[in-house]
Amino acid sequence: MPAPLKIPFGKHLPDKPAFLNPGTPYLKNVIPSNGFLRPFASLSAYSDALTARAQGGISGRDTTGNVYTFAGDVTKLYKLSGDTWGDVSRLAGGAYATPDGAQWEFLPWSDDILIAINGVDVPQKIDPQTGTNFAALGGSPPAASHGAIVRSFVFLANWASNENRVQWSAIDNAEEYNTDGTNQSDQEFLVSGGPVMRVFGGEVGIVMSQSSIHRFAYVGSPVIFQKDEIAPGIGLLASGAAAQWGNLIFFLGPNSFYRMDQFGVPVPIGESKWNKTFFADVDEAYLGRISSAIDPINTVWMMIYASVNSPNGTPDKAFLYNWTTDDCSFVEVDTEFVLTAYTAGTGLDDLTTDTGLALDDLPFSLDSRVWQGGQQILGAFDPSHQIGFFSGTNLEAEIETAERDSDGRRIFVSGARPLCDASDAEIAIRTREFQHSTPGAGTYSAIGPDGLCPQHTEGRFLRAKLRIPAGSSWTKAQGIEAYVSPTGEI
Repeated sequence: MPAPLKIPFGKHLPDKPAFLNPGTPYLKNVIPSNGFLRPFASLSAYSDALTARAQGGISGRDTTGNVYTFAGDVTKLYKLSGDTWGDVSRLAGGAYATPDGAQWEFLPWSDDILIAINGVDVPQKIDPQTGTNFAALGGSPPAASHGAIVRSFVFLANWASNENRVQWSAIDNAEEYNTDGTNQSDQEFLVSGGPVMRVFGGEVGIVMSQSSIHRFAYVGSPVIFQKDEIAPGIGLLASGAAAQWGNLIFFLGPNSFYRMDQFGVPVPIGESKWNKTFFADVDEAYLGRISSAIDPINTVWMMIYASVNSPNGTPDKAFLYNWTTDDCSFVEVDTEFVLTAYTAGTGLDDLTTDTGLALDDLPFSLDSRVWQGGQQILGAFDPSHQIGFFSGTNLEAEIETAERDSDGRRIFVSGARPLCDASDAEIAIRTREFQHSTPGAGTYSAIGPDGLCPQHTEGRFLRAKLRIPAGSSWTKAQGIEAYVSPTGEI
């Protein structure tokens, strides 16, 4: 009887050779989890469309639990009401002029002030619940590209007139800006690191430049904020290539992925794992279209980007990093902008009225988090400028195992068993004779009555490729079990 050779799906390690890879050299459209892989669902549209490509968005909840969602494109700002976008752009000052490679950033200051910045226009404000149009933020703040709320201050950085400068507002006042420390409002010029690329807030401010990271810690007057360069030589590759979850920050540097907390230093996470694969795939002409968000359900940082195969610079790939397992995967999905969204909630009686669809035609199941108010869920804008959620049918998944041998002997493979709960999974066995040879493509076969995918192939080295069709219903995949027998001498 052929002996079973079990090959588990380990951590995704595409930068390592396939032979004796301790993990999995190739996978697509799955979510890394603790010891197994889970499906990644397609993006289903929820709203009508913006008038142009989405270049920023925010979904938030005020202190009373009310949810709001805003977005921006090249010339307008919008508010989502139900599933409809309303134009809430300023009434004075003309259309906005967001650069193609820039994004709107939204800073929730209080229940009645949400700030929006794009680097060229005067910072804007609106009451996120009752406001009908944005208007200029008071206090003559600089036209900044990046910002955050740090303790009781608004931080604004990378001005249109000075890419290396950071200014913060007066304490507890989002509409007062001074340069001499009055009411603790001041500014700081960063002499190292190049242009500021992003700012993250909280108890301390993290200012990320192209080649340096500074931490701003509040100490009070007269210094106000103590500035420390915590990571000289390490910076942020693109403004959208970073996301924060609590005290954790995940980001992409010029040559590596990193994670850090607000009080520590960056730790590289992709070296000899997936850095090389990513940088060979990303189209660096469209770094300005990278955006990131946190998927709190799956403890995943998602970063979308345009690959070298994207025909027009629209992001067509996503990098997923599970920080609880220190593992990653890549997903093929077309998007414009990704964000962590709060769902507004819809009662069962209102579903057909609000969507205009019959219950059987709803884009999400009735128990989906999309319909539950105040729930956080990963959202994105599709290439038609509609916001949606990754709650559709499962995308086609592909996973290729590491390559194994049998002590140098040639082996015959009669079949393989998928260690997953997808009834329509298929397996192809790829073999080769020498390490300098190219593996054969293999032939996919479906699961038979005995639970095996029949195969009839032999070689000195083998690897298995598992494919789960799009739309398949499954929850986990752990590996494959190939049935092999020796066919010759060493």
